[in-house]
Amino acid sequence: MDSYLLKSEEIGIEALLVYIPTTSELFSKIIPHESTDPELVDTLAEDLKNFRFEQALYCATTEPFLNKKDLDSDYIRSLPSEEFGEQSIHLLKEEISLDSLEKIILLDGHHRFEVINKHHIKRENEVPIIFVNFNDLSIGDHYFVSNSNDYGAPFFQQILKIFGGTGDSEDYDFVYYDGSFGKNRFTYFKDRDENRSKEESRFTLRDKIFEISQDFNPSKPPGALPRSDLLMCFAAKAPTKEEILSGEVFPTKSTWITPKFNPDLYREYLN
Repeated sequence: MDSYLLKSEEIGIEALLVYIPTTSELFSKIIPHESTDPELVDTLAEDLKNFRFEQALYCATTEPFLNKKDLDSDYIRSLPSEEFGEQSIHLLKEEISLDSLEKIILLDGHHRFEVINKHHIKRENEVPIIFVNFNDLSIGDHYFVSNSNDYGAPFFQQILKIFGGTGDSEDYDFVYYDGSFGKNRFTYFKDRDENRSKEESRFTLRDKIFEISQDFNPSKPPGALPRSDLLMCFAAKAPTKEEILSGEVFPTKSTWITPKFNPDLYREYLN
């Protein structure tokens, strides 16, 4: 089966798109670093009953595997996008050996991976996987924003019970932005419990906010938000690369990993 070289042109990082049999030793080395939502897994199990993919699992390896320059390949096309930047796909003419890989970290596709392990692992199925070198990754925070006009003072009071003290724009857990009447004012809040560990705080606070409301949407950092309304924004602090390598399991949506590769670039080559 064909394999492909994916390139994130703006930052010069390459990845390998290849099919791996579920029965292979390599597939069994994949380690998820995030938990999954049981309801989403059940829904996806129905969608995957015919074992069809529109997107590849995204994995990182700690061992180098694309350490050759000028790989023999045929350029297929490039695709620019605001989210992913300029990326290209190339058909490889040579085989890349993955036999030496010892640790494979699943970065994206956790729900599909769980369904495969529950229902398809003992069958002769092949799964599309994107491999990238772990050292090439950057990991940052998730940001979520909501229009506070939809909630008003009671919602904000609940937020204040979780957070206290005003931090600065470089170190915060929650942001209240007042853009009404041209005020353009950011107020930054930190976790009021100074004794709580950074890791516990990172995930507990985020989950508490989602318990209050599910209407927060992924966003850019608060400094890039439109300054025309009352907005609430919080940062779901990402684990460090060292924490991911430690093998700990993190809650879903805990990381913002770059680069990611645009599914529209390679979707038609998944068969």
